[in-house]
Amino acid sequence: MFIIGIQAAIFDREALANAVWGPKVAGYLVGYTFILALFYSLAPIVFRMASAAFFNIGLLTANFWGVAVGTSVFGYHIHWMYPIAFCLIIVGHFVYYFSEKGILGE
Repeated sequence: MFIIGIQAAIFDREALANAVWGPKVAGYLVGYTFILALFYSLAPIVFRMASAAFFNIGLLTANFWGVAVGTSVFGYHIHWMYPIAFCLIIVGHFVYYFSEKGILGE
């Protein structure tokens, strides 16, 4: 985290100086830090319960949650095919999980 702070200070110093700092921005930073710490804490548990392939398929859904926050909080608009892609990822989860070579077949 310290190295990333130094890199941000070097490469993004103008953006950091011009940013509007307030409680809302602080809340976003604290929330992001909390979720990232939770992710790194729970990842080994997911590896133990499932497999690396299942974990990687799960990482594909992380983009969906970013889009969900972006559309609801920041008012972003998404391409019409994005929900279709998300549903296909979820189908891939089930296909992998319930296949003979998947977790239940071992």
